[in-house]
Amino acid sequence: MPVFTVSPQLFFFVGLAPFACAGAALLALKRMRGMEISVRREILKWCFTLYALLALSLTLFPVRFDPSAVYPRFMPELLNLVPLKTIRQIFDIAVNRHYPMFYRFKAVALNIGGNLLLLMPLGFFLPVRSRRFRQSWVCALSAFFVSCSIELVQFIETSFCLTSSCTTDVDVVILNVAGALIGFLIWRLIIAISIPKKNGRNEI
Repeated sequence: MPVFTVSPQLFFFVGLAPFACAGAALLALKRMRGMEISVRREILKWCFTLYALLALSLTLFPVRFDPSAVYPRFMPELLNLVPLKTIRQIFDIAVNRHYPMFYRFKAVALNIGGNLLLLMPLGFFLPVRSRRFRQSWVCALSAFFVSCSIELVQFIETSFCLTSSCTTDVDVVILNVAGALIGFLIWRLIIAISIPKKNGRNEI
């Protein structure tokens, strides 16, 4: 029987379509009612939407539906619950001169840099979008739940043969949360630079 595949590109554009239609309809409705439209807020909203779709596309897809597959299955080699185990392995590769330089750079860039960058925009956009996320621990907790949710879905996909070689790793969660905190600190730095101090405190 044929295997049906949902590619990251297909998910991104199919997911973008309803957001674009709904956003255009809401803007038209606001104009009809004479409501004020904030260009800055609209740009931030669309940037966050594009980022969310891109992050989901990169982490949860491609998904393959194979009617002939036997599932569920459990592959312990694709599951790591030991903190810092994978990170140590990556740095061991990075300092091992027996590996080619490009391979070592790629291992660090993809596994360390990629996982740091994945939720970094989330840490930046959350406090911009809502005041309730303007504390570092709230931002970190939100990133933790988002990262755990992604890892859980990846585990389910792997167990039911919907994807191949998709690991579920606690170190990914650690790096995702660290990346989100870096994004949060970037937001705080921008606030400190761009907003003048008043009465000894930053206006936010």
